[in-house]
Amino acid sequence: MGLWKLEEEPQQLLAMLQLNEDEKKQMAVMRHSRRYLHWLASRALIRTMLHTTAFIELATDEFGKRHLPEFP
Repeated sequence: MGLWKLEEEPQQLLAMLQLNEDEKKQMAVMRHSRRYLHWLASRALIRTMLHTTAFIELATDEFGKRHLPEFP
C-alpha cells in the first residue's frame, strides 16, 4: 500500500510520467477537474513504488478493475 501527500502541482506530477496516447486522451477530458490531480498522483505513486522510470501499462479487466499486467 502507498500513500501520497499531494503537494505537487499538476505540471510536476506530469513530468514524472510517461503516458501513452489513450492516457493522454483520458487526461485531456478531465484536465479541469479535481479528479485530474488524483489521476496524475496515482500514476506517479505507482511509478515511485515500483522504482522505475520505464513506461508502466495500466490495463483494465472485463470488470473495470485496473491492474499492472507486466508486474504480477
